[in-house]
Amino acid sequence: MVRLIDLGMQKLEVMLSEMAKEAINSMNMLASFKKGETARQLKEISRKLKRLKEEVGEIVLEIIARYQPMASDLRFVKSSLEISYDLYRISRYSYDIALALDDADVSLEECMEPEVQKNMLRVKEMLDLAIKSILGKEEGLAYKIKQMDQQVDKAYRDYFNKALEFKGGRCTVANLLIMRYLERLADHCSYIADEVLFIVKGIYEQE
Repeated sequence: MVRLIDLGMQKLEVMLSEMAKEAINSMNMLASFKKGETARQLKEISRKLKRLKEEVGEIVLEIIARYQPMASDLRFVKSSLEISYDLYRISRYSYDIALALDDADVSLEECMEPEVQKNMLRVKEMLDLAIKSILGKEEGLAYKIKQMDQQVDKAYRDYFNKALEFKGGRCTVANLLIMRYLERLADHCSYIADEVLFIVKGIYEQE
């Protein structure tokens, strides 16, 4: 017999899945960046995910008020709210990267250095794994994401120190901004992993 609360839970899963697809789409669009055009498109995706985040919040409140979920149900409901925010922020940081490239009047083809490209691919993989870990509640993927987050952090620090030795220029500034935004994107993937572990294990693990 289907519980009434399950209908609300299924709705949350559908909305998180939709948000996840849009977040992945935002990173794919960034990888094929076009001056002016990409920023406009990413702005619309970010707006859409903000609206969906607000809808997730409304569903969460309704589920809590009507069904008073307990144990694993409550953990999933609570974490859905956090995950929706992280997915929105991922789309927003993708938009910020596009804006930074437009402001610097550069393209990825002109400026992106190998370590920056490698870090972008790593973050995209983290996002792909984050989506799989949400839908499958896979503990192993969550731990892998957290390990990759440390690699992204190190890559940002290394590039920052390298950039200090340069005289500057638009490409250097753009790459440094991209690395910083990628570090923030990776953090939100890691936060999603934290929520998946909370759903599965019932506790937040200490770093």
